[in-house]
Amino acid sequence: MLLYLISFQMSNAEENSGFSRINDSTFVETKVGDQRLTKTKYRWISRGTEYSIYINKKTGHCYILKTSKKTGKEYKSSINTAASKIVAKEFGVEYVDK
Repeated sequence: MLLYLISFQMSNAEENSGFSRINDSTFVETKVGDQRLTKTKYRWISRGTEYSIYINKKTGHCYILKTSKKTGKEYKSSINTAASKIVAKEFGVEYVDK
């Protein structure tokens, strides 16, 4: 039981620090893109695919993270301005027009 509790605390700490452990000697970075982005509880559905919405707490702009089919790299894609304003209001962030 104690081992499980320690394991749970370690995995939670790793999750918050931007990496996850694969085994004793291998780590994988889990933070991607702009570090100012905060994951929200909201989802964006585009062409049948559901994405998590991230907010830039400095500007109030919202993004989804997509993966390029060609290169396999992750990139930010802006969402609708009206939706961004709604999410920004929920987070108490002033939306700054571009």
